[in-house]
Amino acid sequence: MKESQIQYRVSQEVKWEKLLALSLELFCTVDTDGICHYTSPASLDLLGYEAWELTNHALSDLLPPAEVPRMEHAFQMVRFGVSRGFRTTLTHKDGFEVVVSWAVTWSEEDGLYYCVGRNVCGPDSKWQTKPEDTQESRQTDRPFAATHWLGHSLEQPAATGTEWEKVELSLSPQTVEAPAPFDNISWLANKASNSVLVTDRQGQVEWANQGFLRLFGYGAEEVLGRHSQTLVPCLEAAPEALAEVEEKLLRGEPVAYELQSRKKGGEAIWVSVEVFPILVQNGVVTRYAEMHTDLTAQKRTEQELSQLTKDLFKKNRDLQQFTYMVSHNLRTPVANAMGLASLLTTIDKNSEAFARSLSYLRLSLYRMDTVLRDMNTILSIRDRRGAVVLERVDPEAVVLQAMSALEEQLREAGATINVDLPDGLTLHTNQAALYSILFNLLANSVKYRAQDRRLEVNLTFYRDPAAGTVITFADNGSGFDMEKNKDNVFKLYKRFHTQTDGRGMGLFLIKTHLDSLGGHVEVSSQPGQGTTFLLTLP
Repeated sequence: MKESQIQYRVSQEVKWEKLLALSLELFCTVDTDGICHYTSPASLDLLGYEAWELTNHALSDLLPPAEVPRMEHAFQMVRFGVSRGFRTTLTHKDGFEVVVSWAVTWSEEDGLYYCVGRNVCGPDSKWQTKPEDTQESRQTDRPFAATHWLGHSLEQPAATGTEWEKVELSLSPQTVEAPAPFDNISWLANKASNSVLVTDRQGQVEWANQGFLRLFGYGAEEVLGRHSQTLVPCLEAAPEALAEVEEKLLRGEPVAYELQSRKKGGEAIWVSVEVFPILVQNGVVTRYAEMHTDLTAQKRTEQELSQLTKDLFKKNRDLQQFTYMVSHNLRTPVANAMGLASLLTTIDKNSEAFARSLSYLRLSLYRMDTVLRDMNTILSIRDRRGAVVLERVDPEAVVLQAMSALEEQLREAGATINVDLPDGLTLHTNQAALYSILFNLLANSVKYRAQDRRLEVNLTFYRDPAAGTVITFADNGSGFDMEKNKDNVFKLYKRFHTQTDGRGMGLFLIKTHLDSLGGHVEVSSQPGQGTTFLLTLP
């Protein structure tokens, strides 16, 4: 494919300055006196100067004195067509040196050098000379030497010998074909690291810069004539949002949005998209200029921060729960035990009061032991979070194991357990955690069953392509008031049936296990009708 077919000339109405303002490279135009006529906002990041601080000022003001002859000679070589790339060392506003690699083209029509500069600071910031740039080739290629800034006085003979060696030229590894003068702006856009597409009114690609080809992994011959949405597909977007974007573009309004897309090889990528309609004089949209900036690293950081926030919230909640356990559930039996121990030293060992106090002491110690065991259980689960061993699990075997452990209680309650399991279903989860979840669900159903009817439990497993494995557990027990207790359902030591013995650990453990497995649980309940749990496992 010919270069002219790829480098499609863009209408002069393209708002290139808006595109250049978003680039990380420094764009500038310099006249033959070395004065900057246009400077892009990237100057702030690269050199510490605002664009207006460099405009109408000499570029040589940023050069160490030793670098001025090098820059003069390099621009001469560009004007003569010998090279299109070189390096200079510029002085940052804060005083340190910045090594800049330049790509430059000369416009005879405009009388300007169009320049793109990129920071290439590294361990080797010295000027480099290409191997083929030998003494012989230098003497052959140098027709004149620069005695004025960028070539006004070109009639003096070139320097020779050691004088020439002081003016070494660093050519870039790749020379660039000089575009025609009217293509200078599109040539600059092609050098930008940002991705740029130009499409016709129907969205068919007419031009793509090298930034687009690098970002999305296409070859130049693969993009021309294709619809931009096939090259930059939107993986997740609401139809109404896409319709709004399309309406704005048809009205000639620029739009900006973010989307998740994919590269040619299928790799997911997040990009910010800015689209500028290109208008003719009567206001009709003829083309669109579309710019993409890679946001993948930023989105990954945002996701990590979001997960960190969730983890911190969970840790804070855990800390509050342990504070509650220590201050209430543990402190009370400890205080009782200490008081009773002191009392026993003052009571006759053969008296009834001594025996009764000893019994109370034993009960306080039992309650203390129960709280400590609860804490040990919770800590053991939390310690395994993030390091849970996943394995192939037969859910039917785990259900039977949980029912067997509660066989006597289920028989006394006259319970009926209905299990619906697809044939051959296996889960990729932790068997011990799944057993604890099902055991606690069944134990709660038995403990809080309705007194006027036999207990009935319906347990269903099924696969959901989007959610994973879904487990529904529904009983016809006594239920509880969800509206009143919705914020406390899975909290530690929260109970909703004071007339029945219990510690408020079962639902807390269920939620803790599911969190460690990356699962989720929802509950619905009504007093006197029963309770339904909806559990999902990845």
